[in-house]
Amino acid sequence: MRIIFLIAIFSNILFSEDDFSMKGHIGLEYIAFSNVINDQVVISKNEFTFNKNDTSFLAKLDFFYSKNFKEKKDIYFNELYMTHHFGDYDFKFGKMLVYWGSLEGFNVTDVFNQKNISLDLFNKNEKKGSWSALFTKYNDTGSVELGMKLYEADNLYFDKQSPYYFLPLEYNHNLQLSHSPFSPTFHLKYTFISDFILESDTSIIIQHGYDNKRYYKLKTDDTLSQYAYRVNKFLLNSTAIYEDYIFKFEGAYTDVIDDKSISDYGQLSLGLEKNFGTIGNLDTTLYIEYYRYLYRNRNKIENIDLSELYDNDIFLATRIVSNDVSNTEIKLGALYDLKKHEILYKLEGKTKLSDDFVVQLEVLHFSYAFESYERLTNHTRAKLGLYYYF
Repeated sequence: MRIIFLIAIFSNILFSEDDFSMKGHIGLEYIAFSNVINDQVVISKNEFTFNKNDTSFLAKLDFFYSKNFKEKKDIYFNELYMTHHFGDYDFKFGKMLVYWGSLEGFNVTDVFNQKNISLDLFNKNEKKGSWSALFTKYNDTGSVELGMKLYEADNLYFDKQSPYYFLPLEYNHNLQLSHSPFSPTFHLKYTFISDFILESDTSIIIQHGYDNKRYYKLKTDDTLSQYAYRVNKFLLNSTAIYEDYIFKFEGAYTDVIDDKSISDYGQLSLGLEKNFGTIGNLDTTLYIEYYRYLYRNRNKIENIDLSELYDNDIFLATRIVSNDVSNTEIKLGALYDLKKHEILYKLEGKTKLSDDFVVQLEVLHFSYAFESYERLTNHTRAKLGLYYYF
């Protein structure tokens, strides 16, 4: 009740000042699983902003309530930070989300935040905010950013009755770490735009601190918890445009500092995006992407999280958008494993019922042969949601 009271007071303040603004949505989702009980979820995401001169504050309040899964019942500020602008410089401090990468299916360079796996394992944009500080210098051709993540947080897992519970023992959400949770993770990011031969946008990132990957260790004799270890990471993200084609590259190399169980590893992904323009009333885009993991020592731990489904895989997708008042959008994609011949299919669709109401549909289906995670063999998940935007 305390947080509801604070939200009510905060909302009254927002609407009483011209410098405040608020937007967001609330929705009802019905989720059907092929092998477990179906679920209904109430979800709401709200963004509050306050601007005064060169300083702004942003707060994003997330709420979700699941009928059947206790780990999907929560309310918290996923972002809560201030930004100060002075000349060509920006300074941000607080709890924030950071997105790195440009590929459509999966981003090997998007390593700043942890995924919010208890909410949606297969949505790359569902992440947990991190307490951080960012200092950025802008110029005519790009920017230089120095960042520091201040705290390594625990992460919830799935309920045991979930089809995505892959652990052999009970999960203990208290994080184990090689160092203190307050041991900072630093990064230096250089971004530049070039029109030499092709128009391109490139980011080079060097990171030192905790890896975004974690593996599971015994917490007690009958429970497992996540374990975070420190690394040096070298990341490259680049896009280049030629006529109606967009070429994409994401690469990463991880040097493991203090954990002998994990091998150093590299990741690379290549992508091609082609827009066919407007044909009739439809705008169509085609995507093709390839992902690969490279381990330095194959005798050490591999496949430590579900993102490694994107290993020697090809992703094919198309996106069709109608240019009318409904703004209907359909995405159809397939992830194919070239070695194991596993396939993950995904269909997404959304349309406007009015300026305020949106309907969304999502269907995931895993092929009959899915040895990477046997519980996902011939598994289907369908989600239908109605959302009100304000």
